[in-house]
Amino acid sequence: MSAYKHLPDRRKVAEEKLKTLSRVLEQSPNSIVITDKEGFIEYVNPRFEELTGYSSEEAIGQNPRIIQSNITPKEVYVEMWGIILQGGEWRGEICNRKKNGELFWEHIVISGLLDDNGKISHFIAVKTDITEKMEIERKVLRQNKLFKSVLDNFPGGITLFDSELNLLVHNDQFTSLLNLPSELINRPSVTFADFIRFNAERGEYGSVDVEQFVSDQVEIARKFQPHRKERKCSSGVVLGIRGAPIPDGGFVTIYLDITEIKKAEDELKLHRDNLECIVSERTAQIVEAKEVAEMANKAKSTFLANMSHEIRTPMNGVLGMTDILLRGNLTTEQRRQLGIVKSSGTHLLSVISNILDISKIEAGMLVLEKESIDINSILVDSVTLQASAAKSKNIGLVMSETISWPSNLLGDATRIKQALINLIGNAIKFTERGYVTVTVKKESESKENIVVRFKVTDTGVGISPDAIARVFNIFEQADSSTTRKYGGTGLGLSITKRIARLMGGDIGVKSTLGKGSTFWFTICLSKSERRENIERQDEGVPTEDLIKKYHNGKRALVVDDEPINCEVAKMQLEYVDLIVDIASDGEEALQLTSKYDYDVIFMDMQMPKVDGLDATKHIRKLQTHQKTPIIAMTANVFPEDREKCISAGMNDFMVKPFTPEVLLEMLLKWLQK
Repeated sequence: MSAYKHLPDRRKVAEEKLKTLSRVLEQSPNSIVITDKEGFIEYVNPRFEELTGYSSEEAIGQNPRIIQSNITPKEVYVEMWGIILQGGEWRGEICNRKKNGELFWEHIVISGLLDDNGKISHFIAVKTDITEKMEIERKVLRQNKLFKSVLDNFPGGITLFDSELNLLVHNDQFTSLLNLPSELINRPSVTFADFIRFNAERGEYGSVDVEQFVSDQVEIARKFQPHRKERKCSSGVVLGIRGAPIPDGGFVTIYLDITEIKKAEDELKLHRDNLECIVSERTAQIVEAKEVAEMANKAKSTFLANMSHEIRTPMNGVLGMTDILLRGNLTTEQRRQLGIVKSSGTHLLSVISNILDISKIEAGMLVLEKESIDINSILVDSVTLQASAAKSKNIGLVMSETISWPSNLLGDATRIKQALINLIGNAIKFTERGYVTVTVKKESESKENIVVRFKVTDTGVGISPDAIARVFNIFEQADSSTTRKYGGTGLGLSITKRIARLMGGDIGVKSTLGKGSTFWFTICLSKSERRENIERQDEGVPTEDLIKKYHNGKRALVVDDEPINCEVAKMQLEYVDLIVDIASDGEEALQLTSKYDYDVIFMDMQMPKVDGLDATKHIRKLQTHQKTPIIAMTANVFPEDREKCISAGMNDFMVKPFTPEVLLEMLLKWLQK
């Protein structure tokens, strides 16, 4: 009787265990599939339905082949069945296809389930979605190929050693110029000491004590200083060597073959008095060779500018079309998917812009605007732009109350917003729960200037004391592990620091590990003699409504050799009831402006036949278009590009890709004038 008495309790315990097991399967973040021993599906969990688009009713009774993509080699499946039929566990990566046809990648672990007799009765597959990881790996591979192409086509040798003096990067030109054997340079691990020792042993540095010389050179390299020198190799080649340290330790060195230059210099010394003609010819050769050497210094800026143009131009089509689609009647899922496209594109563009900004700042090319600004608008706009990011993480985003500011402040509102958005974005990124608070206050004020302090406080992960000193360094984060967990390039804080310093201010941080951080920066703004106090009749009315109300039916010309960019601009302008003509190059634009009177012209810079600059100069000669607003829209982002546009007769400048809001604000600005 005692044994029977406890049966209900045991049954209850068993039922609870079954319920727990069921919840584990149902709530697992991984896809789980259970098949019979013949491979036909008997169970799928909700994550499988969400990922593949197949409901459990559709999947049960089917073979898992319903999601095969035919991209994974058959040999993989043969290997898998061979292992699991023998009672083993198979692990691997497989490309599958969703119900809607979309491809996705999974890391899969499959094993057999044994019955009471120890025989396989079922198979269970636990699958993790690694699509994003595979896409990142493909992007990294493409970037590595691009980097290798740059190295292989560089007109000289390049080496890069890390802080431990290990050789990280070299190109074939380096091996060829220094006549190095492949067994040395292609070893799994090559150090700076190996390289110096090999050269010393073959007499490249004269008669020296090899080990002492190696030791001395290693010590010098550990305290590496920028240098430029020449060295004649045993082969007779004269090398021009230029070295520079890199921010995270280590150094990069460029080797140029200047044998011909040195030979020309020697000949000039011998024949200086009598051979003026030879001197002139050789001098020209030297100047040409010098220009080639100086091209190495410009390679970084040129490469970044070209990459910016090549990426920004198609991004204008991607983001522009996305904005247009988002205006339409979409399902919730379509709107979510397009939101992901727009968010990803905007993030990619942000990374590109950050890299360009750092390059411009370091080259002294970043020019600050000095226009009338509204501190409260900067605060509200910056917080509004980050509100959705905070909402998606379910954390609070609090803004201090706006206060009264002088109406005659001058500054660069775009750069101030960039600095503030960087701090807010970082705070949100590193905060898992709690809130982010944004405040602005007046630090000090004089008759000519005012110092403004922006402060962003979060309840996030915080920063350790030893890492605080590094957070404002370029390409660095407080902890290398944050790059994997939170993402980011390590540029945002560095850019914010430089912007603050350029505006006569400073930046700082207070943080407690595990409790949160407070980042702040100050800027010094000058005051104009004239106070801005403009009352707007249509304050608060959306820009597109103002254009439709006051400028309905006005005629615009879009000039761009990229059909997608033309289509995007045309649709966005027609949305506010403008009549829009398209020209695919400057020559066609000249024909249309001779035929029609336009109220506004949007002009690309780089086009075949006649470019945007020359087209603008010719249009300005037409009596009907001497005062027509001509607005540059280009992927070129350097200050000299803006100056070229203004000098050619353009009125304003927009950088691709631009949002519909930027386009319509620019349109309204010049139509009102």
